[in-house]
Amino acid sequence: MVLDVMSDIKSLARERPLVTPEILDLNDCYGHAHVLKKYCNIKEGYQIKGVLEHPAMPIDQIFEGEISYPLPAHFTMSKYRFPYLRQLTNKALFAIGPSIHYATPLFSEQEIEEIKKALGKTLLVFIPHSAMQIIVKNDHKKIISTIKDIEKDFDNILICLGWKEVLLDADKIYRAEGYTCVTAGHCFDLNFLPRLKSLILLSSHTMSFGFGTQVGFCIHLSKPHWIVPTEITASAPKKIQKGVFYKPTPLSRNQINWMYKKLKGPVDYVTEDQREIAEMMWGSSEVKSPKELRELFKIADDMFKGRFFPCNKRDPLMICQIIDYIEKGDTDMAKSLLKYARNLNFHPGWILYIKGLINLEEDKLEEVDKIISSLKRYGEFFKQRADILLKLKDKNEMKVHLLNDIFNFYPRPQYYKHIKLNLVWRQEEI
Repeated sequence: MVLDVMSDIKSLARERPLVTPEILDLNDCYGHAHVLKKYCNIKEGYQIKGVLEHPAMPIDQIFEGEISYPLPAHFTMSKYRFPYLRQLTNKALFAIGPSIHYATPLFSEQEIEEIKKALGKTLLVFIPHSAMQIIVKNDHKKIISTIKDIEKDFDNILICLGWKEVLLDADKIYRAEGYTCVTAGHCFDLNFLPRLKSLILLSSHTMSFGFGTQVGFCIHLSKPHWIVPTEITASAPKKIQKGVFYKPTPLSRNQINWMYKKLKGPVDYVTEDQREIAEMMWGSSEVKSPKELRELFKIADDMFKGRFFPCNKRDPLMICQIIDYIEKGDTDMAKSLLKYARNLNFHPGWILYIKGLINLEEDKLEEVDKIISSLKRYGEFFKQRADILLKLKDKNEMKVHLLNDIFNFYPRPQYYKHIKLNLVWRQEEI
């Protein structure tokens, strides 16, 4: 059976170096950059000029190394994290949905159907896993007891172990109970995501014992998922703990607790609650076409090579790059980037001013007049921007000088409009 290839877990989990052309080598941890470039039909040697935020995160959690790394773009799964991230960085923020979407399974559709038919009704169980120098201590007896309570409802049970758990021989515990152990592979294996996607597609039901990226991946791939909350302890060197801003807060505890309540099981179909969670935290509707993803990478390239990075630490690089495109007469790219800027809830005055600059470049003077009138309602700064638009209608004015004036005014009004987040989990008790 083709599944035999997937269950050769000792070989898949063996230690190996991370071989990647990426500027930030961790972009290719779990093969994320590799998968995205393959999806876009981009050469493997290409370097993505942004950080790929690969784990699912509660709203107020980050990895310090990701947010501070000197690249101009930050790619996350869902835009629900934007309000928090924009307080920490002036990088351009883009939501691209769950990375599992972009992976190509290791097997063809026909092979997957044949394996599924042979396996029957199959439950894929994700065991909490260690990572690098972070070691998770699982209560395997309690986990097995939970599986025993429902195993009669399934023809097969697949236990998905992290590579570190395989190296620690945790598979022996589950094999002794008659379960088949599988793994998506080592974190430096570029086929990690294709293998994980294959495992999920082979199953009919999925379950976890804690919050993790696999939850949204399974739901996105239309596999019912539920969580049995289990107390997990982990140990790591102090240096690692300081570098990971993944500390429980009242907000994140409430959020995860809310998610656990929504993902009670077992269930035989993907529920509306599951879809809601996958959309909010994994951005299922944010997936991009190859053309759209290539465009985002080009924008990151242009910012990386542009005059505003890394010298401009204050202004949002997204706004800076739109201005740069306008100065160069590339209104198509300016409009495309402005579309993404709207997702960041920029102050309407900024959006109007930029639209005015684009319309001037395209000689849409009637639209410019409407914008000039509208800008005056947003205070003194934007009244001055309205005056600039009025002057720019005169083709003899020094365009570049007037465009640059946007960055010479002090003090500048806030870039973002204040929004009150509708955190549906806020009232849930911890």
